Amino acid sequence: MAELRWSILCYRGCVDKFSNMLSLLDVTDEITIEAIMDPVPENPSVTLNLQLVSLWRRSEVEQPEKLWSTFTVRMPDGNIFLAAEPLEIDLESNSRTRLIFRIQAIPFAGIGIYWFIIGAANRPDGPFEPAAMVPLEVKLREVASISPEQPSESIPASAPESS
Repeated sequence: MAELRWSILCYRGCVDKFSNMLSLLDVTDEITIEAIMDPVPENPSVTLNLQLVSLWRRSEVEQPEKLWSTFTVRMPDGNIFLAAEPLEIDLESNSRTRLIFRIQAIPFAGIGIYWFIIGAANRPDGPFEPAAMVPLEVKLREVASISPEQPSESIPASAPESS
């Protein structure tokens, strides 16, 4: 079976149509989200607008291959979310190819590490074997709140002088 050489999460993967060079913009391994407002939605999600970019190569350079890839997301609570329909990886006409999955949102299952598990199979209906795991840490932004009973701190106009 073909080899997955690397996979990475980024804001955007751009391929130059003249040089065929790939640029990965804003490589991402963690995001920070705001606290969820009350009431919590029935099915909360995290908006990502990311791409999962991978490079696949033939296992033997002279031997054309074809396979299918998909990915799932293992959430911090251990649940698995099927995130993408299988895409065909054409290694018949080229010895390597790049595959880009667009990810707009994933279900929210708390803060922690979400694992994007890239799978590969010889048929579009599987079974898909894990080829790589890419982590995305989701953190919660601390929002300082001041209650009416608690006075706010004054902020000095200039830094205190040292002696």
